[in-house]
Amino acid sequence: MMNTSGVNFRDHAGSMDLCHAALQFGYNVLKTGGNFVCKFYQGAEDKEFEKQLRELFRRVHRLKPESSRNESKEAYFIGLERRS
Repeated sequence: MMNTSGVNFRDHAGSMDLCHAALQFGYNVLKTGGNFVCKFYQGAEDKEFEKQLRELFRRVHRLKPESSRNESKEAYFIGLERRS
């Protein structure tokens, strides 16, 4: 995860760039049935990324840990069981 700047749009865009890069790498090396996790800052682009994950994995979850402060925008995507 990148260091945050305090600028919501910048932090979200940067985290989504990292998630896309991780997904591209991860999908290429994961075997069928493999799992993927990435941390991101919530914002305008995360719904489209979640849609992409749903095409590539059988199950997709969005998780905001209970330990995360309520005002925090951090969350995780979990893609389970890579499709062939």
